Amino acid sequence: MVQGVKQRMINGMHENTPFRYHSFESTLEVLRRKNVQLEQLRFDKLNHARKYLSRAKSLDAYKRFVMSVSHSDLHARVHKVVSVARRNHMGIHAILDKLDRANRHLYSSTSYDENDFQRSYLLWKLGGQRAADIGARSLGLPSLSATRQWDSIHPLIASPHAPTDAEMAQNLRGCLPLLACSESDQPRPPTAYVLLIDEIKLEERFRWDPATNTILGVCREHSELCSLEFRSREEIQVLGELLSAKSATVIAVAELSDKHHEYAARPFVISGTCKREDAEEHAQLLRRVIRAVRLHIRASGGKLYSISSDGESRRCKALGLLTLCLDLSTSSPLYRLLAPLPLFNRLVGEEDIVCDKDWRHVLKRLRNTLLRAAPVHVNGCTITRPMIKRHLVEGLGLHSSTADSLLSPNDPQDVVLAFRLLNAIATLPPPPSNSTPMYHKARTALRLLGRVYSRLLQCYTDIKLSLREQLEQLSAVAHLLIVLYVHDKGGFLPAILYLNVQLMIKNAYFCLAKILVHNPDAGALYIICLGTDALEKIFGLVRTMIGSDANVDQLQSIQNGTVDHDAWQYPLSKGEAMTLQLQLTMSIQDPGLVTSQSEVCFHRHVVLSLPTCDMLCPFADGKLVYLGGLRTGDHHEDEVQLDAPLAEPTVSSLAPGASDPESQAVDAYALEPDLEDLLGAEDVSAHALGQSPAAPKVDAWLPVSNTPGAKKQHKSTFLRLLSQNPESFTSHSPGSTDRLSRVCGYTRYANSQVILDDETEFGESTLGFDDPAITLVRVNGLLFLAIIQICDIKCGGQSTCSLKVEELTSADVRIKFGILALHSVIPTVDNRESDWKWNGRFESFHSTSTREVEGRAVQPIDPQLVSDLTLRATGGISHSTYQFRTVELRALACPVYRYISLSHGHRLAMLPL
Repeated sequence: MVQGVKQRMINGMHENTPFRYHSFESTLEVLRRKNVQLEQLRFDKLNHARKYLSRAKSLDAYKRFVMSVSHSDLHARVHKVVSVARRNHMGIHAILDKLDRANRHLYSSTSYDENDFQRSYLLWKLGGQRAADIGARSLGLPSLSATRQWDSIHPLIASPHAPTDAEMAQNLRGCLPLLACSESDQPRPPTAYVLLIDEIKLEERFRWDPATNTILGVCREHSELCSLEFRSREEIQVLGELLSAKSATVIAVAELSDKHHEYAARPFVISGTCKREDAEEHAQLLRRVIRAVRLHIRASGGKLYSISSDGESRRCKALGLLTLCLDLSTSSPLYRLLAPLPLFNRLVGEEDIVCDKDWRHVLKRLRNTLLRAAPVHVNGCTITRPMIKRHLVEGLGLHSSTADSLLSPNDPQDVVLAFRLLNAIATLPPPPSNSTPMYHKARTALRLLGRVYSRLLQCYTDIKLSLREQLEQLSAVAHLLIVLYVHDKGGFLPAILYLNVQLMIKNAYFCLAKILVHNPDAGALYIICLGTDALEKIFGLVRTMIGSDANVDQLQSIQNGTVDHDAWQYPLSKGEAMTLQLQLTMSIQDPGLVTSQSEVCFHRHVVLSLPTCDMLCPFADGKLVYLGGLRTGDHHEDEVQLDAPLAEPTVSSLAPGASDPESQAVDAYALEPDLEDLLGAEDVSAHALGQSPAAPKVDAWLPVSNTPGAKKQHKSTFLRLLSQNPESFTSHSPGSTDRLSRVCGYTRYANSQVILDDETEFGESTLGFDDPAITLVRVNGLLFLAIIQICDIKCGGQSTCSLKVEELTSADVRIKFGILALHSVIPTVDNRESDWKWNGRFESFHSTSTREVEGRAVQPIDPQLVSDLTLRATGGISHSTYQFRTVELRALACPVYRYISLSHGHRLAMLPL
């Protein structure tokens, strides 16, 4: 207690001591501390209340911001409004006010980045000025004037003459900017590039290019005959003597990469042509193009792998001069990979460059071969278009109209129809056991042809195949084509088509070998990226800008040909190039896919045993197919016409240019220049002032006469009126498809070319495909009896599946046939009456193995069907055949000869000896 008293005397009373023990002074101290605590709590509560209120207001503002963003349209450009406000250190309430004003179209952010300008530029090129204005007003993109002044646009330089080295180099710097390698940089593998060459149809009219003050639309072959600089009206008078450009040769460069934006084609040459230059002149142009590309990509360490093109004959010969002129050096690292491959052709160009053909063009030409007037010969069997329809209908159960659409020759450029027809033939089932020998042989030949088609289609469409399996499919196709082409030559495939398919296969192996040597860690190789598909996408964009039913002129192709590499930087999808995930983890080895005896049962051992035979020289004579000249039995693809020529597009009388030029001269509206030409001149002037203020100004107007004070007209008006004048420019109006006919719903083709079905009643005697018959042929003035197979029946120019026997005497009936190869039969105990037997093959001649005669010269027969154990034992196609008796054949030939003798105007089929 004493200690407690001492402690209270020293420290004072404890604050928890009852108040009656406190002194007056300590009581006042406790009361003062209590008041301070109460004030502190009161102020803290007030501060918290204010803080909560402020945060509640901020939360409410953020909720309003979320609601405002959800109700904002594209024109508000929320991301730009917010980014500009944050850059100016604005709060949420200021940002919300800006956004509300933007939603009411009272405020618009003018801060644009590269993406905005590229989107506006893309809309401008795809849809013209109106599309760009719509994008500016509805999407908040830059205006058209701001887009024109955008410095990142690099238009191509138009070449009124043949493209020069300086023009190509400048175009390459604009469309394919590269980073030069320095000594301090780490060495990186060379980038693989390919050249893409194709042609696009041009509208035959002259255009004025304000950038160079030159006249475009003249072909490069004849452009050197005069100066094309547009300075006065005298230049127009010379244009009528020059040939216009019918099409444009478009050359682009693309990177062989698995990245979609790098794989995009970048055109740098668009040159008009009238297609009158020969292969050597075209090769000179391509040689300069190759040199310009190599000089451009050499700074970054790139390499040019191949040149891809379509199957045009002139370009094929030109590329043969450039890419098939040297043997692959034994010191090349590619030689050790490609040398073990049997039958592989190792001819290359300078720096081991090779030629490639677009696989879609190959598939289209394979379909067109089946639709040509001349029949296709496969393993000695004759196949015509009506026969294919019969097997598709009976083998696959297709409807007759479906088969007619697949076999329609109206549109030879339809890739979808090519896929469907080739796939249908590839899926044909084996022939029925009760089929006739001719039907059995035709079905087996079609199934053999389907093996080629199925392997090609599987290689380019099956996403489950590995890279090795794709190359195995291509190897099998190469071996099949060698054997079939050696046997039937041009009857099987045109020479240029065979060459294109083999070059396509050869390039796939070469590209893989080059990647394994130059960049083994590249990641992936996509075979479907080979070819000109990237260039076809640009053509699709150009047709979207101009219209699918109108052709583009040379100036439009120049102005619209630079949009693709900008558009592909921000794609909406990865594109079809991403569908095959094929890792490059294999080395090239002999695929070992020599076709089996079940696929080709003839001459394979002979072809493979020839030491100098390869895929491009299948006859082992040192001559390349098609490039070394056509052999006996070969056909040029341009000489093989389709069964029905395409109808020429009609031009409506209301189309532009169809009216009288003199009446147009007095029409003030017709003399007004197009808006596109006016804007083009303004763009060039603005761009020139931005680049160099001292640049000379080009006058876009010329006086109509030499008199002082004469009225002036725009240069484009002079050229437009000249193009519409048939006497001074061309013999026909613009060749675009008539838009009025399309709007009216008229068909583009005049003849549907369907094959009529069999409409005969049951029990009637008919003559159909694959039926045997007899006719008389003339050989060196002598008449011979021929046993024939019906290949096609035409009544009134229309193919039909069958015909009544009594209708054969009609004057409008034509029969196309092949002659059966017979051999004499040795009399036996079981067979004492038959003298002749069909050996399963057809007679072949130098020009073609089929002939055509009038129906009155054909007599149907019903020969004896017997089992041929000899053909079956030797691996023949059919185990049944026909046998004939000489006495019966002579009796059947008598009425045919008698009828022919009475018909003095009848012409027999002429056969060479």
